[in-house]
This record gives sequence, structure tokens and C-alpha cells, in this order.
Amino acid sequence: MAKNTGAEYENFVKTVQETILNLSNSNLIPTKRITIERNKIIQDRNGIDR
Repeated sequence: MAKNTGAEYENFVKTVQETILNLSNSNLIPTKRITIERNKIIQDRNGIDR
């Protein structure tokens, strides 16, 4: 079994980011100020915690 180095996922994320940045008809604005929230409780449409 091959060791999972995360390289495949990193390449996927790179492709997604490049695609978004290269969209010509987009209202997206690239930013470096990204906040990552961990262990956040998400409520569904019925107000029930998941």
C-alpha cells in the first residue's frame, strides 16, 4: 500500500484555485484573508444541529 503524502489532494486544491482565479466572467475576488473554522456546529434548514 502506498503512503498517503497528501500530494494528490494538494494538486486537486491547486487545480480548483487556479480554475477559480482564471474565471473571466466571475464576481469572485481573490483574497489572502481566509478564516478556517474548525469544529463548528452547523444547523440544517430545520434548525437541527448536525
